[in-house]
Amino acid sequence: HLDLDHIGGLARVVERCTIDNFYLNLPQDIRATVMLLILQKMRKQKTAKLWERIEKNLDTAVALVDALTARGKVPERIIAGEYFPLNNGDIWINVLNPTPARLEEAWAEIEGEEKLEKAIERFISEKLAEKLGYEEAPETSAENNSSVVLEIVYQNAPYALLTADAGADVLREVTQGKQYRFLKVPHHGSKTGLDEALIAQLRPTTAFIPVGPNSYGHPANEILDLLRQYGAGTYCSEKVNGCRQACPTTGRRNICQPYDRTNRPGWVPVTPCTN
Repeated sequence: HLDLDHIGGLARVVERCTIDNFYLNLPQDIRATVMLLILQKMRKQKTAKLWERIEKNLDTAVALVDALTARGKVPERIIAGEYFPLNNGDIWINVLNPTPARLEEAWAEIEGEEKLEKAIERFISEKLAEKLGYEEAPETSAENNSSVVLEIVYQNAPYALLTADAGADVLREVTQGKQYRFLKVPHHGSKTGLDEALIAQLRPTTAFIPVGPNSYGHPANEILDLLRQYGAGTYCSEKVNGCRQACPTTGRRNICQPYDRTNRPGWVPVTPCTN
């Protein structure tokens, strides 16, 4: 989706790499969508809060579309149900999200009360989590829930789940009880993407968190604790400033523990990486 931390480097990728197809979780005519947003701002049809979230990513989106246009590529919309076979059929990429309904919800200006069907869905989910004795993840935005979620299938078995910023409720729905060896932890380790019920279902042996310095506290200690509790080897994408971080012999960087946070039970502080 259009968040800067997801598309910020893609214009350079498009300029330097050979690309056959490019997909976004947006309507087919992306340029028309961008122009509509600008028009709505001029007419003050968007609230300041909603516009602020869009405007900071708008210039990057325009640059990305320009780079694709220069290469003669038209961004295509990607929808749940599509699939891409690779490597003579040994590997498949299945698109689990977004649905047309979630795209519509993300791009519509919904500034009122929650829709009845959404309220019912939330109530059922909360009651189920309560019955299982789990604390459910907090709700995230409609924009995050329209993220592209991909499932990698290897030799007819679910292998990896790539979640973008989707919330826990969406991931529960689209995975339908399946387990995966590899999990790209949703939303940079935010509490909105995982809860105990979902981790207990997915049962990853390896979890990877794309994250860098941020003001949101990602990754959340609660998520790191749950992944540890369920036996997932967890790794961050880079060494974050101000963190204690392990250096496994494999060369991968392990999860970090910020200096300004209280040590978690069972965590052992380590010397910061030097390599």
